[in-house]
Amino acid sequence: LSMAKQMSSDKKDPLLSRDILMRASSESACFVLTRYPYLSAILLMIITGEQSKTTDLNERKYYIYVHVGLYFVSATLMAYNLFGLKKLFALVNVFHTIIVTCLEYEPSRHGEHIAIRLLIRNFGIIGCYLMVAGGLGETNEKLLPNKNLMSFGIRIIGAFSILSAVLIWNSKEELQIYLQALPTGTLLVYAIIFPLVICGVCIYSGYHVVLTCKVLTLLLLIITLIDFAHISSNFKQSISWVSIYVTCRHIPIMGALLLVNKSY
Repeated sequence: LSMAKQMSSDKKDPLLSRDILMRASSESACFVLTRYPYLSAILLMIITGEQSKTTDLNERKYYIYVHVGLYFVSATLMAYNLFGLKKLFALVNVFHTIIVTCLEYEPSRHGEHIAIRLLIRNFGIIGCYLMVAGGLGETNEKLLPNKNLMSFGIRIIGAFSILSAVLIWNSKEELQIYLQALPTGTLLVYAIIFPLVICGVCIYSGYHVVLTCKVLTLLLLIITLIDFAHISSNFKQSISWVSIYVTCRHIPIMGALLLVNKSY
């Protein structure tokens, strides 16, 4: 009997460890996703401080204060679900990101490459916060998810994955970043581009969404590490802070992808 009990406990232990790991990853992803606007606000203030050393920002300072304030309010209400406004302010964050994207898309200021990078990654952020507004990461089982928002958000993330692959394929600056970071040259670059396209198509079409989201999370983690390696080797004050700001846009998208398994 004692041997049978020990064998049964040995069988349960891997399942228990897996449940603990899944719960920890879900809670971490939810933490990152709801509090990411804090990081956006901090980076925006750092970039503004760096730019103010060389540029007169009198005309822009008021709109910067408004954006920072919106980031802090959205993050606080989403993180703690104050007054039950988490979903509403996730939707507010979607519209805020759209406005920020329109205002920040200035190729003349930071270069066309960074502007397009920011545009594509903001597109992915819009998708992930649409999913939060639809009920992604919701702990209250009595509240039914909004399937329309969830479906629309996940399809945007699928399109974001395809656009990320297109950027690497078509942009010389983007391709050069990967060629510098990856030892075998173009072979490993293709090993990133083609899975991005496949993941995007699968997510957009709804084919094996949970598994594909896990693969896309891993790909985005690799891309983010490559970006940070490039930034650390080419640190040039304010322009690098802008690059950090753009690179960090992958963080909430990865958080949303990790939470997909609880909703599909």
